[in-house]
Amino acid sequence: MPNALLAVVDLECIRGDNLLFTGLNFQLQPSQLLQIEGANGSGKTSLLRILAGLSLASEGEVRWEGVDILKQRPEYFAQMAYLGHTLGVKADLSPVENLRIALALSGIAFDADGVYRFLERVGL
Repeated sequence: MPNALLAVVDLECIRGDNLLFTGLNFQLQPSQLLQIEGANGSGKTSLLRILAGLSLASEGEVRWEGVDILKQRPEYFAQMAYLGHTLGVKADLSPVENLRIALALSGIAFDADGVYRFLERVGL
């Protein structure tokens, strides 16, 4: 069987003095889904942040196509999207400033003309 698209190997997460999870293992093949459930404070968001490469695990690793995501961050980030429960739009910034940041984080060059055409098109 080929490498899983996403694999979690012996993952552990400690936040403060709290062990949220340890020895977590799973694999996902293309087109498979995994639903994450748990009580408040059980580590759901921490796990998702680790899977997205936004936080580090205390132990273990996350593998994308058989390779630790920490060893292939640009390639992994090019294929990863994380939508958290906190707004990504910063209210104190203009739409153009928000788009400039989003494009920079995505590695896309800022094109002022294109951004203004897009904002006009969506009525902002």
